[in-house]
Formats: sequence, C-alpha cells, structure tokens
Amino acid sequence: MEIQEIKARLTLAEVLAHYRLKPDKHGRLNCPFHDDRTPSLQVYTKTHTAYCFSSNCKTHGKSMDVINFIMHKENSSKAEAIEKAVELSGGENNPSNNSNKTVSPAVKPTVSREQILDKTGNKALVPIHFIPGGTNTRGWKYRNSVVSEALSRKTVA
Repeated sequence: MEIQEIKARLTLAEVLAHYRLKPDKHGRLNCPFHDDRTPSLQVYTKTHTAYCFSSNCKTHGKSMDVINFIMHKENSSKAEAIEKAVELSGGENNPSNNSNKTVSPAVKPTVSREQILDKTGNKALVPIHFIPGGTNTRGWKYRNSVVSEALSRKTVA
C-alpha cells in the first residue's frame, strides 16, 4: 500500500477518534504534543491536516497529515507511523498484493438527468436552456408545462 493510498483511506478524524481526541465546533483542540490550557491545534477536515499554533509545540510551523500526526503522537519513526496508519485504515501492507490488483474503471451513472426529473413527478424546476422550446424570461420553468406546450405545438406530418 502506497502513502497516497493510505492518506486517501484514512482520515484525520479517524486518527483523532483512535486517540480519543475530539475537536470543538471550530475544529480546535488542546494540542496533545505539549501542555496546553487553551486549544492551539487547528484541525482542517477538508485537507485532513492539523497545525499547532503554539510556539511551545515541537510541531510548530509544520502542517501534519495523518502519518505525521501518528508519528508525533506515538513518538515513532516515519516507517512505524506508516505501519500504524495501515493498521488503522484496515489495509494490508503487503507489496506482493499490490502487483496483482487491477484498477477498476470509473463507474458511470446509469440514470440520466431526465429520468431523475421524471421521478419527481415532472414538477422539477429546471433551467430553460435544458428544455427545448423554453422561453420564460426568468430563465426557469416547470418542466411539465414546457413539455405539454411543446407537445401541443407539435404537428403530425
């Protein structure tokens, strides 16, 4: 398992939960790497990184991903932190298995946009440029009224 795959499978929230650390509603918590009275560790859930703003912290000035966080929390080497991250992600760190894996192609949606709109009872509000013959000046129209107008204007040849 490669480092990018580990980072993709293991979120920082899962690592924090493993160590029983819970950020507040603003994503801050007391830094576990130094004595802290007020929250100085900021957790960024979108990027799965954390940053301690305290100058007393050994990690100050460094953004930590899941592997770096485990490394500092366990006081271990990077290799040991990677092994722990693999264990937490539920994967196996076996290079021989990686060569036999095939990458599945991206799954394409099987339901079209029109089928989704039809499931809503043809009452969905959609932009006119998606509907043939739509001329509402506001740019939106109920789909069923546009369809009925288009059918009424259609002549049989």
